Order: sequence, then C-alpha cells, then structure tokens
Amino acid sequence: MDSGANSENVFASLHVVLSGWWNGQQLTKFRDIWWWIFLWALFSSIFVHSLAFLISICTLHKHKQGRWYCLSFVVMGLFTPFTQGVISSALIAGVFVSMGWTIGPKYALLCGAGQTAIVVLVSGSRLLQTL
Repeated sequence: MDSGANSENVFASLHVVLSGWWNGQQLTKFRDIWWWIFLWALFSSIFVHSLAFLISICTLHKHKQGRWYCLSFVVMGLFTPFTQGVISSALIAGVFVSMGWTIGPKYALLCGAGQTAIVVLVSGSRLLQTL
C-alpha cells in the first residue's frame, strides 16, 4: 500500500513541476532541487530528440539503411537524461545546497533546459567531424 502512495506522490509532483505552479516558494532541499532540474532536463531532451526523430524520419524514409538511423534519436533522447542528466542535476543541486542557496522553479527550468542545450551543441559540433 505504501508503494501506491509513493507512485501517486511522484505523479502529483510531476504534475506540479511540469505545470510550473509552485506558490512562489523557493526550492531549498537537495531532493526538490534535483527533482525539478532532472525533470526539466528529461522532458526538454525528449522534446528535442522527438523533433530530431520526426525531421529525420521525414527525410530518410526512402533510404534503405538511413531510416534505422532515426531510432538512435529515440534511444539517445531517453538514455542521455537518465545518465548525464541524473548526474549533472545532482551536482547542480549539491552545489546549491552546499552553498546554502535557494532557487526558484524557473531557475530549475533554466538549468534543466540548459543541460539539454549543451548536449545539443556538443552533439552538433561532433557532426562536422564525421562529414
């Protein structure tokens, strides 16, 4: 019965984070800061990689082997946030907690989406080396 309460709590928390509604309170606990930053990194990564998947499937749908390349976007859209996103969100949250700083939900959005932007920039810069 306790696991059901935890899953409801996670989904309620997920709704609060993604709706941006937080009563103007500041995030002070490590768990809250990490969770907000991680969720924004996860969903911004899924959004960006879904767009890349749609663009690539539209352009490579007739290519014999290229259409399978599109699946790498889906895999990386989930793999990156669950590895790099978890670690970097925890590091950012740890810095804020150790300094005694609090952050607002909009700054957590900026940190999470910023992680995705950095991944996209680094991935784009490596693309030119393969051409």
